[in-house]
Amino acid sequence: MKVKLILIAAIGLACLVSCCKTEKKNVETVVTETAVEEPKKEKTVIVARVKVKEGKEADFLKIALPLVEATHREEGNLYYELYQSPKQATVFIFYEEYVDDQAFDAHANSEHFKAFAAAVPELVAEEMKIDRF
Repeated sequence: MKVKLILIAAIGLACLVSCCKTEKKNVETVVTETAVEEPKKEKTVIVARVKVKEGKEADFLKIALPLVEATHREEGNLYYELYQSPKQATVFIFYEEYVDDQAFDAHANSEHFKAFAAAVPELVAEEMKIDRF
């Protein structure tokens, strides 16, 4: 009886080791194949927060809306919108998505962005907060 149990245990152990070696080999193969693939390009997301001076909201919109319209026509732009806080009329957020960093760089160097950047300093109450994701 003891010999049969030892034999059965030995066969079970051999099968387990064999299966584990096969599984390990498959995992290594998958990892190797995945590592060879080209990295997926990530889009670039920008969130810019602007607080304008009290009473300058309309003036800000006069320079910001043409920027939004022109940016929609940029080749690498996926999404570009301006939001005004419903609770604080002086607070605005630009939410922007680009296909990649190069598309964002092209936007930052565009004539319409440069015109906005030149006009906005006299309207803001504090420095813009810009987050890049």
